[in-house]
Amino acid sequence: MIIGVLGPADSVAHVMKVAEKSEPYIDLVPMVYRNYCEAVEMLESRQRELEGVLFTGFEIFTYASGLVKPLVPWEHTSCNVMTLSCSILLAGSKGYDVTKMSFDGFGTLNNIILDAYLEIGYSPDQLQVYVPRRRKNNEKTISTTFVISIRTFSKEEKSAAPFMDPANPTPG
Repeated sequence: MIIGVLGPADSVAHVMKVAEKSEPYIDLVPMVYRNYCEAVEMLESRQRELEGVLFTGFEIFTYASGLVKPLVPWEHTSCNVMTLSCSILLAGSKGYDVTKMSFDGFGTLNNIILDAYLEIGYSPDQLQVYVPRRRKNNEKTISTTFVISIRTFSKEEKSAAPFMDPANPTPG
């Protein structure tokens, strides 16, 4: 089986590393973009040579779904409260201030983010968390406006927050 793995370089590399260990009989084709808009052209030109496409995040899956017709099965990586809770705890154990985080790639999964923090003992008033505004299916540009989903903090504080990619839960 030939599966395309579509996303930014770091998350594609992580998915391929995990899948190669657990699924040795699947041929993985990296489909790395630098700008999310490139995903549309990649899908239009390459999906016929694949038997499926795995998106490394929900946001890029949503964006592409509004612009390209799937010719093969498409799926995206998922995140649940338990996985996210473990990632937050891991980041905290490595010395990151997990009360100040940016969750790029989670889209409107704010309820999962808050639930994960509540599960490990944080209260909303302890958190300064950013989640980017979710794009519409057919929107071609990303707004630089962010939704402050739990509590407001300054741009300076946000820039100091570690990046949390759901496809690669190691912060950094």
